Amino acid sequence: MLQLISGLLGTLFSAIALFFGGLIAAGGAVSGDAQTAGAGGALIIITIISLVLSILALIVSFGLFTLKGWAWTLTYVLQAISIVVNVVNIFMGENVGGAIFSIVISAVIIYYLNRPNVKSAFDQA
Repeated sequence: MLQLISGLLGTLFSAIALFFGGLIAAGGAVSGDAQTAGAGGALIIITIISLVLSILALIVSFGLFTLKGWAWTLTYVLQAISIVVNVVNIFMGENVGGAIFSIVISAVIIYYLNRPNVKSAFDQA
């Protein structure tokens, strides 16, 4: 359920950020402010990556609900990447509270994936 919620929220927030990134880039281009246009473009690129990862999380959540072994492995990898990215965000001073919350959620998911009954359900034992 956490993976599904994460994918849904990530998709929603990515779509919103993509919209605002486009507005920022267009505003910068219209006003001739290259720095603003570049910032909007960077936001668009980062948001597209986030959107792809969110859609991947939705696909993985379907695999988890159907007890597919590939979903167990991919969830483990995605959560490990999430922890690393959020630790970097903490050291960069970006959204420390949100990063800590995300690390805790990822750790809970990894803990749950390693429970003996969960591993055996996914043929990972």
